[in-house]
Amino acid sequence: MFCYPLPCKGSEICKTLNYIVSDVMEFVDDDKFDFVLMEGGILHYFVDLNALFTVVSKLLVNGGRFILRDYHPTRKLLSCHDGQMIANGNYFKDTISDGIVPYIHLLSE
Repeated sequence: MFCYPLPCKGSEICKTLNYIVSDVMEFVDDDKFDFVLMEGGILHYFVDLNALFTVVSKLLVNGGRFILRDYHPTRKLLSCHDGQMIANGNYFKDTISDGIVPYIHLLSE
């Protein structure tokens, strides 16, 4: 688990935000949270969505918010040109590509 305290600047209503990166199914903490955020195309990794949402609901305070930002992997193959959606690439590509890994700064070496 990684915890990043994010500082606030120049606001009278500023609160401290702890951004925790963790496997939610293995997260052990007695605290409750105002927000649980999941993003980056993660839903397909969960076999049992009922179990996932049970864990999320236990992590939230009463009235807390669950924010889910998910997408289908085909999104990276689509682009818009002159108002038309164009599919370009191979969804089933089986070769390794060089490139920048999203969120690499959150990974250990």
